Amino acid sequence: MFSLLVIAVGGALGSLCRFAVSKFVQDYSGSGFSWGTTSVNVIGCFVIGFLWSLSNEKEIMSPASRFFFMVGFLGAFTTFSTYALETINFFRENELLFMAANIFLNNIIGFIMIILGIWLGRSL
Repeated sequence: MFSLLVIAVGGALGSLCRFAVSKFVQDYSGSGFSWGTTSVNVIGCFVIGFLWSLSNEKEIMSPASRFFFMVGFLGAFTTFSTYALETINFFRENELLFMAANIFLNNIIGFIMIILGIWLGRSL
């Protein structure tokens, strides 16, 4: 039960930070491109890589810290960071088919599902 609470608190803070960072960057850029979303995804990728290293290679993060930061905070801040880490780990483990499937399913199928969702929403 404690783990769920830690994840929930991390997720709440991560979603608030996502909104704040994304809005700040988007407002500052004044661009039509999604710099706000891109910034949280890129920041999230860096942070999850850094935390993974501390957790798995340096072994200096407790399980509660890992749940809070990697599952809760970054899970709400951006799911792209988790996707990118998983893809890199497939590569590191020489699971190239899994890596390709992860890229394909998350990107190509994801875009197709967005189009299908838009189509369904418009047709209602």
